[in-house]
Amino acid sequence: MRAVNLSYNITGQGLLRTYMYPYTTELYEFLTKFKYDTKFHSTKQLGAIQYLLRGAHHTRYEYIFLQWTLIHQLKDKAKGLGLNSNNVSTDGLFLPNIGKNPTGSEILQCLALLTNMGHFPDTFSASKVWLHLLRKNFRNLRTGLKRGLQDEEKYLLDDMISNFDTYNIHLINALFLLERYRRVDGGNEIIDFSKKLIIEYINNENEQLKKYWKIYKSIRKIAYVLMDSHYAPIPFNLELSSIVLNLDHYQDSLIDSSSAFQKALEQMNIVLENSLYLDPNSLLVSNMRSEQISYKLGSLPIKEKIDKISVIRDLLEPLNEKSDGISAIFQKQDILSFPQPDWDINNVLDITYNEIDYYQSIFPIDTWEFERELTEALGVNSCRVSAAYPPSRKNFRLVFSIKNNVADTKKIYKALDITKQAIELDLDFKERGFQNNNQAEDEFKAKIFKYLLKYSFGFEKEYVLDYPITKKVNNVPLFFGRGSVNVSNLIQKYIDDVKDNLSTDQVHELKVVRDRIRDLNYRGLILAFLGSTKIRKANETTFSCEFDGIVYLPYRKKEEFLFVIEAKNKPNGSTEAKAQLKKRLKQHLPKTFDYQIDDLGNKAACASIFSKSK
Repeated sequence: MRAVNLSYNITGQGLLRTYMYPYTTELYEFLTKFKYDTKFHSTKQLGAIQYLLRGAHHTRYEYIFLQWTLIHQLKDKAKGLGLNSNNVSTDGLFLPNIGKNPTGSEILQCLALLTNMGHFPDTFSASKVWLHLLRKNFRNLRTGLKRGLQDEEKYLLDDMISNFDTYNIHLINALFLLERYRRVDGGNEIIDFSKKLIIEYINNENEQLKKYWKIYKSIRKIAYVLMDSHYAPIPFNLELSSIVLNLDHYQDSLIDSSSAFQKALEQMNIVLENSLYLDPNSLLVSNMRSEQISYKLGSLPIKEKIDKISVIRDLLEPLNEKSDGISAIFQKQDILSFPQPDWDINNVLDITYNEIDYYQSIFPIDTWEFERELTEALGVNSCRVSAAYPPSRKNFRLVFSIKNNVADTKKIYKALDITKQAIELDLDFKERGFQNNNQAEDEFKAKIFKYLLKYSFGFEKEYVLDYPITKKVNNVPLFFGRGSVNVSNLIQKYIDDVKDNLSTDQVHELKVVRDRIRDLNYRGLILAFLGSTKIRKANETTFSCEFDGIVYLPYRKKEEFLFVIEAKNKPNGSTEAKAQLKKRLKQHLPKTFDYQIDDLGNKAACASIFSKSK
């Protein structure tokens, strides 16, 4: 059997030409019998993200084709990698029909097919629901899946469930499905070869093959960066032609994880994670799709035995003319029926916990269960929550949002509920041993504060938390705590630390906020910022508003929840402060809120803000 010449026009990359080698051809033709060619051509690679970024999307086949192209170019240009050699003699990696051992390039091309066949169309949105169901053995689903796996594969499944490995569970799906195809003519040899290849890839223990897995992971990452960079606002532009021309220069770097090339590639991948794959709204649309899939599965009649191998096959296999409603739960994509995002996409609270390598046991394992628990605590009809780890599991990401059906007059109170939940969760992580550095702590508090400011003064504005930096103290003067006495004491300690480096007017502003908090005589949660809160309207070049102090009381629902303080350290300062507050609140406070301005009697004034519907 000879290599097959192929060409394909990929948007953004142009007309690509490559070869499909004999082993790859044999495998692809076999999978075509079960509609995998249709699945590859019809499935959008970015999964649920397609519902957020509507329009043209690359298919899974285009990613596979690009990987084949890179593999072929690497085989021709990088002679030292052994991709032309067929001296791989691992037991089971052989097709009698072809009559020779596979070359390194054939192993890589076949792997590109096999690592894509088990993916759900909605990728990780579906994978986390699937893993959750397996973990809970929902209606004996895990028991049924194991009946369709061989012993070694069962251990691999158990390991992925215990680690809640959403990024690799599709490989178990592939193993299960391949086993179902043995009865086809010539199936045994292809199934044995394919399953052996997947298992070796998962285990990564065969010294003869480790080099190829490193090469494949590099090629896969290059393909993702080339294709997906078109969907994300990233500060770089890669060209396939440039990469192909220089492949021979990178042959050693492809298998050296410490090389400058690999480090640069990883940095680009991280940018894509932050701006596309794990972007806050991408995570929320993933949650939305997971919710739909979970609901459909939960709605199946009890008489539907989902622990049967034939039913599990229907859940995992590509759609065909005989597919029924069960098959469509995981496998059907229908962009036209997918609604617009049902949350405030312009204001979400996204929190990232970095450097969690040594705290894995503190953070949730089952992210779908975690999302559901938080959503139920906040209100399933009013909030959407999503959580995720990147493949490296070096950080944990959490996103909260308010649904569009919540009345504008009530959104601030729901936002306060969300901040309470986020702060309580943060305290729980810390009580269980997680340690954050000061910069991360400041970022956490600043995100929460700006999230509330947007619901208080408008989404379309820019908010800057400005504050003096001294040699002794450079932390953001954001104070979160319970009780007026506790928080005012924290503020006093801050004043003692910075007063020698501040002007008399600046110290006066801090003392005014401290005294106002103490006078509240409040025992609940208090959030206070003692710097300058600057507000700039859209399309304006200068800040049109500045407040000396802002205090939130998240547990307040029927009373004033927000206090804005203005200090004027001069004669008649209270009068001027009241006038300035009135003017600025009139400019920036939405009509859904009202306020009362009080003279603090200490060259300052305070506006107590509440909802008109209270």
